[in-house]
Amino acid sequence: MRRPAAAEPLAPGSTGNDPVTTRVASLLRWLLALLWLAETVLIVADWPPLRHVAEAGIALYLVAALFAARRQSLVLCAIVGGAAALVAWRFDLWLAALDGLRISLMFAGLMPILIVTRVTASLLPAVIESRRRLAALPEAHRRVAQAWSTHAFGAVLNTGALSVAASLSAPGASAEERLRIALSSMQGLNLAVLWSPFFVGMGYIASRLPAVPAWQTLLLGLALACGALAGAGARLVGLRRLPASLAATLRALAPIGLPAGIAAGAVVAAATWLASGTLEAVILVMPLLCGAVLLPRRGALAQAAAETMTGMARLHDEILVVSVALLLGAVLAQAPAIADALAPLLGDAPPAPLVLAILLGGMVLPSILGIHPIVTVTILLVVLGRTHHAVAPIVLLQAGLLGWALGTLISPSSLSVVIAARLFDVPVRRLVWSPNTGFVALMAAASLAALLGLNALLR
Repeated sequence: MRRPAAAEPLAPGSTGNDPVTTRVASLLRWLLALLWLAETVLIVADWPPLRHVAEAGIALYLVAALFAARRQSLVLCAIVGGAAALVAWRFDLWLAALDGLRISLMFAGLMPILIVTRVTASLLPAVIESRRRLAALPEAHRRVAQAWSTHAFGAVLNTGALSVAASLSAPGASAEERLRIALSSMQGLNLAVLWSPFFVGMGYIASRLPAVPAWQTLLLGLALACGALAGAGARLVGLRRLPASLAATLRALAPIGLPAGIAAGAVVAAATWLASGTLEAVILVMPLLCGAVLLPRRGALAQAAAETMTGMARLHDEILVVSVALLLGAVLAQAPAIADALAPLLGDAPPAPLVLAILLGGMVLPSILGIHPIVTVTILLVVLGRTHHAVAPIVLLQAGLLGWALGTLISPSSLSVVIAARLFDVPVRRLVWSPNTGFVALMAAASLAALLGLNALLR
C-alpha cells in the first residue's frame, strides 16, 4: 500500500474514511477559520478579550491536532514539547510559554492566506503565461528561474513567495519535478533572510546586535545571497551559460512583474502604516487583493473558497510542529541559567573561527532534529556576549542570519519547510533529507571562509 504523503490528514493507523478522523478534521478546519478571522481583527485592533479567546482557541486547536497528526509529527512534538515542559518546570516559566502561543496564533492566521494566494495566483492570466514560458525552458534553467524569482519575491512577501512559486509550477508536474522546484524555491526564499528586513530572523537577531548599521547588513547579506544563488545556478547550467539562464528567467517572469509588484507594494505599505511585521501585513492585505482579483471572475470566488476550506483541513500537522517549536523557543529565551552553564566552556577569549563555527553549527545542526534556530540563537548570542571574542559585530550578526537561513532550510519545524511541503505536495522528510543538505554544507563552509576574511580586515 502506498505510504500517505506528508500533506494527507491521516491519523496514525487510520484511513481517510475513519469517521473519528473526519470529525476531527472538520473541527480543525472550522477552528482554523475562526482563528484566522480573530488574528485579522487583532492585527487592526488589539482587543484583550478577543486575544484571550483566540489564545484559548489556538490551545484547543493544538490539542485537537494531536488526534489527527501523523506519527512522525507526534514523535517530533513529544521530543520538542517534552524539552519545553522540562525547562518550564525547572525554571518556573509556564507563563513564558504564552509568548510562543501568541506567535503560533499568528502562524495559524497566516497558513490559510497562503492557500488563498496560491489559488488566486493560479487563476491570473499573467501567471498562466509565465507558467507557460517556464515550462518551455530546459529543466535546469527552470530551476534557476524558480530560485531567483522566489528570492526576489520572498525579500518582500516572505513565505508568501512560495505561493507564487507553487502557482508557477505546471499543474501535471510529477512528484520528482515538484520536489526539485520546491528545493530550488526554498533556497531562493531562505537566502533572502541574509539581507531583507521583512523576515522574523532579521528583526530578532538585529535586535540583539543593535549597534550594526542596517546598510551594512543589507550590503553584506545581499552579496552573500547573490553569490550563493549564482553558485547554485552555475552548478545546474554551468558558469558560461549562467548569464543566458538569468536572462531567460527575466523573460519568463516578466508577465507577473506588475501583479507581484502591486502585491509587494501593498504589503510594504500596510506594514509601514500599521508599524507591524511583514507577516501581519500579509495576513491583512492578501485576502483583499485576492478578493479584488476573484470577484470579477464568475465562479472564481466560490472555487477559491472551496479549495481554501479543503486545504485548511490538512494544515494541522504543520501548525502543530511549528507551534511546539515556538513554545520551546519562548521558554529557553527566558532561562538564563542555561546560558550561565555554557559560557565557561568557551573560555574568556575564544578565537574568531571557533566563535563563528559554534554559532553556525550550533544553529544548523540542531535544526535537523526540529529545533528551530530561534531556540539556539537565543542561547548562543547570550553565551557569546559573556566572552571577549574578537568577532566584529557585523560579522557576528551575519553569521547569525546565515545560521537562521540555513537552519530553517532543513528543519522539519521551520515555516519554509512546512509551507513548501503543503504547497508543492511533497513529504517534509524529502525536503529535510535532500540535496539542500549538501547545499547547506557548501554554503556554510564558503560563507564561513568569507566571513573570517572580512573579520580579519575589520579587526
